[in-house]
Amino acid sequence: NGEFRDPSTIARQDGGTPVSAGAPVAFNRVATAMRSELTAASSVLQASANRARFGTRAHPPMQKAHASRPPGAELYVGLMSGTSLDGADAVLADFSGGGIAVLGHASAPFPAVLRAELLALNTPGAADELHRAALAANALARVYAEVTAQLLAGTGTAPQQVVAIGAHGQTVRHRPLEFDGVGYTLQLNNPALLAELAGIDVVADFRTRDLAAGGHGGPVVP
Repeated sequence: NGEFRDPSTIARQDGGTPVSAGAPVAFNRVATAMRSELTAASSVLQASANRARFGTRAHPPMQKAHASRPPGAELYVGLMSGTSLDGADAVLADFSGGGIAVLGHASAPFPAVLRAELLALNTPGAADELHRAALAANALARVYAEVTAQLLAGTGTAPQQVVAIGAHGQTVRHRPLEFDGVGYTLQLNNPALLAELAGIDVVADFRTRDLAAGGHGGPVVP
C-alpha cells in the first residue's frame, strides 16, 4: 500500500504492481524488526494488565493459558486489509528458532456495506467523516476478529497460544513526506475492540512510526 498515493484509484484497478526482486529481502528485514516490536509491546501490555489485576505484586500467579502454548513457539497473527478493499487476510506465523514459519492463513470478504463506506471515506470531503470513520473502524475490527477466529480454528490454535496480533488497519489517506516534511498516513482501526473480541493482545499503528522515522509508511516496499 505504501507506494500508492490514491487508495480510491487503486481500489478500482483490476491488476496490481508486480512484486520487485528486493521485496522478500525487505520483508524479512521488517518482519524481524516487527517481531522485536511486537514482543516488546506485548510485554508492556502484559505488565500493565498484571499491575491492574494483581496490584504491585511482581509475580502474578501462574496463568494456565500459557501452559498450552507449544514449547518454544512464538506465535503471532498478522492481519492485512489493502486498498483493493476486497477483504481481510490473516496469517499465523511462528517466529521461534531464528526464522519465520507460516502455519496457516485465512481470509474474509468485507460486507458490501462496509466496503462501500471505506471507499467513500477514501474520498476527501465525505460528509460527517469523523463519525462515519469511527463506526467503520468498529466494523473493521469485527471483520478482523472474524478472520482471526477462522484462522485459529483452521490451525487448531487457541487464542491463549498467540503472543499478539499485528494489525495496522485500513488505509484511507496516505500522504508521506508531504506538507511539513513528515506528512501523514491514516488507517481506520479499533485495536482495543479487536483485542476484546479476539482475546489476544493487539499491536497497531505501524505506519505512523515509520513516517516519524523518515519513511514512507510502507516499510515492506523496498
